[in-house]
Amino acid sequence: MGNPNKLPPRHGLHPVKPVRTQPPAERFWAKVDVGAPTSCWLWKAARRSNGYGHMTVWENGVKRYKAAHRIAFEFVRGMIPEGLELDHLCRNRLCVNPAHLEPVTGSTNLRRGIGVGGDRGTPRDPNTGRFISC
Repeated sequence: MGNPNKLPPRHGLHPVKPVRTQPPAERFWAKVDVGAPTSCWLWKAARRSNGYGHMTVWENGVKRYKAAHRIAFEFVRGMIPEGLELDHLCRNRLCVNPAHLEPVTGSTNLRRGIGVGGDRGTPRDPNTGRFISC
């Protein structure tokens, strides 16, 4: 008899995934429909039930899911300051255009949000984040 700890052959039923050799940035941007600098750049891959795109990343040897807009911001503009979160100025959860993302406090993001007391009903200029008067 052979080694009892040896696993049986897989018989091709569940092939082992190849190791990714594509650089993370290249892998990420391949999943984005990049348009004009002022337009929304839409995430084309996996989404969470809340409408935000996400991607599997390895950080410090740990596999985790990370929001696509956060990855885009960090690739282009650097780390998100501690204690801040990203607000989509365009109000499009699938948008990963760093020009449409603004680091803000949680209370500011909540105040700007949709719902009672939020000011999301007022259109905003995605370049400046300022409200557009109708």
